[in-house]
Amino acid sequence: WTEEILRRFLEKAQCIIDQYSGFETEVGNVNGDLTSGENIADNGGVRQSYLAYQNWIKNNNGGQEELRLPGLEQITPDQLFFLGYGNIWCESITLEALQN
Repeated sequence: WTEEILRRFLEKAQCIIDQYSGFETEVGNVNGDLTSGENIADNGGVRQSYLAYQNWIKNNNGGQEELRLPGLEQITPDQLFFLGYGNIWCESITLEALQN
């Protein structure tokens, strides 16, 4: 990496570390430094997935508005994308497991 690219990467990485360090749980704040590798990978993955989704819509939807789910018409297709992504992280966890 060039010095400039490394500097920009570290700047963006610190932003993610700071953001995750601000998340509170029942046992305290998330350690953004400890989880930074996974957080950076997860954020990069969802970003690429969203870009691919937007590209697919652009190339395969014929310019038509996307259909809405019955009963959820107030939620946009983009919002549904991120709700679907967020749902994969939902789980029931004990306080003991959270502390570890």
